[in-house]
Amino acid sequence: MIKLRQVKIKLKRLMSLSLMLVALVCFSVQAQDRSIRGKVTSTTGEELPGVSVLVKGTSNGTVTDISGDYSLSVGADAQTVVFSFIGMKTQEVAIGSRSVVDVSLEEDIASLQEVIVTGYSSESKKTITGSIDALDTEKAFSIPSTSAAEGFQGRLSGVTVVSNGSPGAAPIVRIRGIATTGNNDPLYIIDGYQTNDPDFLTDLNTSDIESVTVLKDAAVSSVYGARATNGVIVIKTRKGNYDISGKPQVTLDISYGVQTPVTAPDMLNSEQLGEVFWESMRNDGLSVGDEAWGHPQFGSGDTPSMSDYYRGDPSLPYDAGSNRLTATSGGTDWFDQIFEDATYQNYYISVNGGTEASKYMMSMGYMDREGILTGTGYDRYTGRANTEFSIKERIRIGQNLSFAYSRQILFPGQNGDDSPLGLAYRASPLMPAYDEGGNFAGTYQSAAGLGNAQNPLAVMTRAKNNNNSNMRIYGDAYAEVDIIDGLTARSNIGVNYRSGVGDVFNSLNPEHSEAITTNSLITGRYISSGYVFTNTLRYEKTVGNHNIGFLGGIEAIEDHFEFTSVAQQDFLLNDVPDNHLLGFGVGATSIQQSQSNTSTLFSYFGQLKYNYAGKYILTATLRRDKTSRFEDGNNTGVFPAVSAGWVLSEEAFIPEFFSNLKVRGSYGEMGNQSLPNSTPTVNVNKANDQLAFYNFGGVYTPGAVLSTPGNANLTWETSVQQNLGLDVGLLNDKLELTFDYFNLTSQNNIIATSAPSTAPVASDGNKYINNGEINNKGFDISLNYGNQGTSSDFTYNIGLKFSKYKNEIIKTDDIGTSIVGGNLRGITFTNSAVGGPVSSFYGRKVIGIFKDEAEVLAAPDQGFATPADGVGRFRYADIDDSGTITDDDRTTLGSPNPDFTYGINIDLGYKGFDLAMFFTGSQGNEIYNYTRIFTDFASFYDGNRSTRVLDAFSADNPNGSVPALSKNVTNSETQANSYFVEDGSYFRMKNIQIGYTLPESVVSRVAMSRARIYVQASNLFTITEYSGLDPEIGRFNNSDIDTGIDFGSYPTSQTYLIGLSVDF
Repeated sequence: MIKLRQVKIKLKRLMSLSLMLVALVCFSVQAQDRSIRGKVTSTTGEELPGVSVLVKGTSNGTVTDISGDYSLSVGADAQTVVFSFIGMKTQEVAIGSRSVVDVSLEEDIASLQEVIVTGYSSESKKTITGSIDALDTEKAFSIPSTSAAEGFQGRLSGVTVVSNGSPGAAPIVRIRGIATTGNNDPLYIIDGYQTNDPDFLTDLNTSDIESVTVLKDAAVSSVYGARATNGVIVIKTRKGNYDISGKPQVTLDISYGVQTPVTAPDMLNSEQLGEVFWESMRNDGLSVGDEAWGHPQFGSGDTPSMSDYYRGDPSLPYDAGSNRLTATSGGTDWFDQIFEDATYQNYYISVNGGTEASKYMMSMGYMDREGILTGTGYDRYTGRANTEFSIKERIRIGQNLSFAYSRQILFPGQNGDDSPLGLAYRASPLMPAYDEGGNFAGTYQSAAGLGNAQNPLAVMTRAKNNNNSNMRIYGDAYAEVDIIDGLTARSNIGVNYRSGVGDVFNSLNPEHSEAITTNSLITGRYISSGYVFTNTLRYEKTVGNHNIGFLGGIEAIEDHFEFTSVAQQDFLLNDVPDNHLLGFGVGATSIQQSQSNTSTLFSYFGQLKYNYAGKYILTATLRRDKTSRFEDGNNTGVFPAVSAGWVLSEEAFIPEFFSNLKVRGSYGEMGNQSLPNSTPTVNVNKANDQLAFYNFGGVYTPGAVLSTPGNANLTWETSVQQNLGLDVGLLNDKLELTFDYFNLTSQNNIIATSAPSTAPVASDGNKYINNGEINNKGFDISLNYGNQGTSSDFTYNIGLKFSKYKNEIIKTDDIGTSIVGGNLRGITFTNSAVGGPVSSFYGRKVIGIFKDEAEVLAAPDQGFATPADGVGRFRYADIDDSGTITDDDRTTLGSPNPDFTYGINIDLGYKGFDLAMFFTGSQGNEIYNYTRIFTDFASFYDGNRSTRVLDAFSADNPNGSVPALSKNVTNSETQANSYFVEDGSYFRMKNIQIGYTLPESVVSRVAMSRARIYVQASNLFTITEYSGLDPEIGRFNNSDIDTGIDFGSYPTSQTYLIGLSVDF
């Protein structure tokens, strides 16, 4: 947020404002008989450009020039001229018969104090005693982005954002770490609507955003109750502006660019793969002439050989003579096949204006972002209408209404080994993308020696019509009444309605060795709706040096969600997307899933504030929540918070070079009702033949099972939060520092346990209980230094956001059971255990590769039949000192939680030119690179490998970094172990933008008040040791206990674009 104090009377900053106000020269001019002129300055003598000079009671006016001078023709009967400017007190001056009228404007101290929007109310930053950070939206959203969360990354202290390169995917936002094994999403407050749904940030056009404030501790967030345990992000959208000219302001923003893939892994070409196969056979003791020697495509000689083409499959429905797979030189580069350059375009137009009694802002936007993976993409339409009306003097009403429609082309397989990226890692380079008949090539038969990975390009192409389409309408309406001076009542109703449909068509793939025989369509439909009804009473009174404020309120919230998915099979037209509708299938339609949830929350809250002389500040908050998610007796919680602050800079003994110095502290308790299902009562699912059969007189009949056993004793999680903070401003806030230390303990955590259910039917799920405890402690730093807002031709601003925290599980259940993450192909990657952080990587620790038989004999027993079998294989640590390597030797291997994260912004300006650079980084986090299971080992022998295997152990390469090559996986080398855990630290140049604002003398000729053009590049470089495509890795199974696992994640792209922003 730009401090209004920095706006005051600094020449160059005011030049920018004068450009925006230049439209005032179009004022209508009434009959004039004389002219007046003069100069407008501050009380310190500084010239003020851009000051509005208006004959009172008319629309006849002008603005001061760069030197603060003005000239105005006035009517013979003109008596008073009004001088007004942001941050200064408005003056009305009687002109009499004077022809020269010079004016000196005074600072409006109240308006110069930076005001922070905290949701239910606004408050001067000086008197806030909790931990907050405000986003510089002008800088953050000057970068075109799909989601508002992308603008948060590295720009808000204490906030971690992990972006997903997939177009339209919502980034993961966390405030001060992971506090629970359940939902860690913060509460988003968008004008008058509250939600924990991160998709709101994707449906919101960033050009509509006026301010963003993050509330990080209980002192400022506890007033929002149970849904705010993970912090609050308050977003206010733009409102209409009153312009004394009466003319509306039109803003047009256009940007267009190209996205390119950043990097691709180094994979073997065909010749190298053949050499790897031959060395693998020799290492396994095979030789020429043995039955197992050779390869269907490379022959069976002393060395591998390649034919000009590979055998096709005559059974396919085209000419067998042309059904051949042509070998390209060096083989197929599958990443080159599925990656492509993509376009980005964004268009936005808004109109705002009004009168003193009514204001409006309306906007429309369209964005289209193609994906760098073939066929993927996202487009979105947005619209907004915000209005405000003053009815008489004490009554105000208004509304904020938004619309969004989006369509996302899905990334097949998402983050998994059967996704196109996962397939590209292991698809054989011997297989071309197309055969000579122009059809997709494939593995055809497993005997062909091409592996069993599908053609990644075929998968991408056939999935280009798989999409999610979503429509959302949301907003709020309010009425506000000043009952008496200082006492205001407000009633606000916020509503949300979102519906969507998702279609996934599984096409026939005849070229694949494991081809499906029946195509199918799965269609899902959902409706999500909710309302937030809030009524508050706010009172503020100042008596002498005593200021007292009170906020009281009642709030009712309801959320509803319905979802149904239906499947159909046997579509006659496999490759005609227009016929991929349920009615075109000839098989039986079946319901795959059906769900309906409703939850409610009813609350009372109150907040009392007191400050003395702006020096000593106390705040106390109490909120009572009643939720439908717990049973009677456990569904009501009362949560208090208290905070205090001391503004030392107001004390006489503090040196004057401290423009601000404040210490503050807070303590608070907050409840969390987050559950994966809406109630703790029994949830029943239809069983399939893998779940439950019931014996009725010897007849086994499939029946229903409990998906989640109920627990009537389930109750609130409680988050106990402490915060100590320091705010420092030096040299008239030219240098600003904010430091916060926090200690957050989440008690009575809701965790899943395998404790047996007492229900009389079978259960396939875990029961939820209150028995966990997680602690996060650390600190946030925000540092800013600059001279922006001064009269210098050269302006600069350098900012740093730094966050560090330690995450630790204090307790799980009464016996310390670990919380195990999900698994893929039978491999479990994470284990959240007492004493460690959430989502710790878990497995065997590799301490080297056995170089000879002597080392094998001297080491703990690893199960080799002979010492020779161990040479060239992983050597594991004997953690339990038992002398034998077993599963008991598994241990913590690393954590995806960073030691610290940071963001650096550098903003420079010279006259009309501006340069903005932004860097982000993460240090100390690890990544579990699951893709190396395929690229470094013979998990799929005929598939491709990484060039890392060229450094495999051998007699000639005893210091190799990869185990000896083999046709088989031995010694559990692809099970979870430390070989796959890599340093995920990175430093990334997130954005660089160069812009030029055209002079007023140029733009005014074409009826513009401002015009800026810019060029921009995003993700120009990344410094990292990580070997994967992108170190920004999200979650597996959408769960925070499975964070940092790379199964083939969609990478970010480099983006180059040009943009134009114009005001009329």
